[in-house]
Amino acid sequence: MAMQYLKSNESWSEGRTIWEETDISSQECALFFCVNEYHDVLSQGSLQETIVASFINRTTDSYRPEEDDPMVEEFFKYTNYSLDMGNRLVNLSDLQIRIPDQHFLKSNLSTQAFNITQTAIVSLFGYLNEGLWGYDPDITYQLMAPRRLIYPARGAPTRGIGGSSSLMVGLEESNDIPSTIENVALSLTKWMRDRDLDDPEKGTSTANTTIIHIRWYFFIFPIINFLAGIIFTVLCIWETQRSGRPVWKDSILATLSCAPDGDLRTTLREAAETDKLQELSRSLMVTWHKDKGVGHLKET
Repeated sequence: MAMQYLKSNESWSEGRTIWEETDISSQECALFFCVNEYHDVLSQGSLQETIVASFINRTTDSYRPEEDDPMVEEFFKYTNYSLDMGNRLVNLSDLQIRIPDQHFLKSNLSTQAFNITQTAIVSLFGYLNEGLWGYDPDITYQLMAPRRLIYPARGAPTRGIGGSSSLMVGLEESNDIPSTIENVALSLTKWMRDRDLDDPEKGTSTANTTIIHIRWYFFIFPIINFLAGIIFTVLCIWETQRSGRPVWKDSILATLSCAPDGDLRTTLREAAETDKLQELSRSLMVTWHKDKGVGHLKET
């Protein structure tokens, strides 16, 4: 269903200019059947859908009379194979929209052809016609025909019986008619999808769960080292307090207190003068001796 509309400047509706001198804007919108391929993502209980592709090509032999009728074929050719039969309602086969082979073979879709019954098409046209022209119990779908509609209709109420239809009022009050028609299309899409809730398409939901498994035996060695370090520290504190001596911490006095004795110093000095200090360090063995509370390193 295509709608072409002309919108005049407010100066004409206010009676300040005549039609021939009024600026006119024109635009066209259309509603059509299509098959959408969706990519669904379920995140934290919220379903998000994104249209990946859309297909509008109908199968050539679909939506045809069940019996050969030259008049119907002539009607379709004259109306460029329109879906609106007007007052020429006859039993037709389902309208079929088929996904092209080159796309279907590359996708993971399970269905390639989608059918739309004549009942659904006629009902949808009836709802749209009622929204455009208003409800009249004396006029059926077969008697309706496209015509020009003017809003606001001068001399007639803008709402209710005898006035403009609800869809016409909505289009007139809209600041963005293409967006309004797009919202109508989304609403019709939801309406058609909701009719299939009795037989929903089942999908696959994937949930990622993080499971932490602690292998405690890997902690045995670090724990033993940690406990040994604590025991060593406690013993050092206890020994320091028992001896009654001040804690040296990083003082150089600790090194000086364990300095080599006189004989060892002489041996090291002679080795350094003859460049044999490295050889001496490999063969020399020293022990720590405590003399009158002072420790010294002596050669063994």
